[in-house]
Amino acid sequence: MLVPDSLINEIFIKNLPKDNYILDGYPRNKTQVEFLEKTSKVDKVIFLELPDEEVFHRLDVRLQCNKCKIYYGLNNMPKQAGVCDKCGEKMEHRKDDNVDGIKQRISLFKAETLPILNFYKERVVKINGNQSVEAVFLDIRKVLEKL
Repeated sequence: MLVPDSLINEIFIKNLPKDNYILDGYPRNKTQVEFLEKTSKVDKVIFLELPDEEVFHRLDVRLQCNKCKIYYGLNNMPKQAGVCDKCGEKMEHRKDDNVDGIKQRISLFKAETLPILNFYKERVVKINGNQSVEAVFLDIRKVLEKL
């Protein structure tokens, strides 16, 4: 389950910088878009496109240290499989990083988040998320440098 809109909007407004900021994962739905539009100006929306199969693959290899809460994944694998580099504790998959949990998150994304791209139409910049971390970073940087 996602955090309720009323709570996330309250947290958002309390922590909103005056200018020059990046939002990650917000807004996620129409209600949040409506709230955001009343409080701030959105210059660009960067949409990282990624096939569902790759989402499953990346989340399947993602691990979290139970002690440090550090995440490991494709671009940041631990030196010893299943063991945190920082504290040496065993790592595990998040409880929702299973087939059903991932399917549910993808379905929710397609139903609630994808439609808001239509609202922002001319402000949306699509980035191929199915490339190296460095390439994605460079593509996003190019977008931000034009602002």
